[in-house]
Order: sequence, then C-alpha cells, then structure tokens
Amino acid sequence: MEIDELLKLAIKSEEESYEFYMEAMKISNFSNVRDTLKELAEEELRHKSIIESLMRGKIDVVENLKDLKLSDHLPKKETIREDSDLQEVLQVAMSRERNEYEFYINLKNSIKNKDVEKVLDFLANQELQHKAKLENMYDELVYKEF
Repeated sequence: MEIDELLKLAIKSEEESYEFYMEAMKISNFSNVRDTLKELAEEELRHKSIIESLMRGKIDVVENLKDLKLSDHLPKKETIREDSDLQEVLQVAMSRERNEYEFYINLKNSIKNKDVEKVLDFLANQELQHKAKLENMYDELVYKEF
C-alpha cells in the first residue's frame, strides 16, 4: 500500500470518528460527557489536519505511549442507540479507539517501509491517546459507583 493511499484511508477514518463523536454527543444526557465527546470530535478534526500535513511532508513526530488496557476487559460494544446510557456510549467509544489503534499497529507490522512505519506509529499513538482519555473518564464516572 502506498503512503498516500494509507493517509487517505486514515483521513477517512478520522472523519468517521468525528461523525461518531458528534452523534454520541447528541445521545448523552451528561454535560461533562458531551463536553468530552465534543473535545474528542474536535481532536479528530485536528488529526485529519495533521494527516493532511503528513501528506505534504510537513510532520515527522512519533510519540510513544503506553496502552492502559482498562477497556480491554470490558464487553465490546459496537453501536450506540438513542437510549444508550453513559456506560454504553463510553464502551463503544473505547472499542472504536482500540480497533483503530490495532488497525494501525497491524498495518505497521505488515509493512517494511520506515517512512510508512513512522506514520503508522503516529496514527496509532493518536488513537491510544483517545482510548486513554475515554478509559480515564470511564474509571471516574462508571467505576466510582462501585
């Protein structure tokens, strides 16, 4: 896969994630969750802009993060509904971010081009940042009830 194809795929993914967070924001009854979902949606647009800069050869940054793996032990949820509660919305969001992270890591492992690997590391770490943010929110808002 050529790097331009990969970056176009990444842009599409960021646009879809933006749309997901905007829809999830409409469903949530919790203002703090809506605020975080809006923030995540805006970050997806920033990621899209960063990827577009990568396409122009403007960025060469890779930040290594550690996966908290909190959500890895939760049931995988794939969709939200109008009656989805806070826990379901966060589970779907964490699952989406985990899937995107794994997609970029698996793709990286199948490609032997150092430039492409750098881009995939960058994109994987962006998704890992979102996953960590959602896991922290889940920990604060859902686990605190126990």
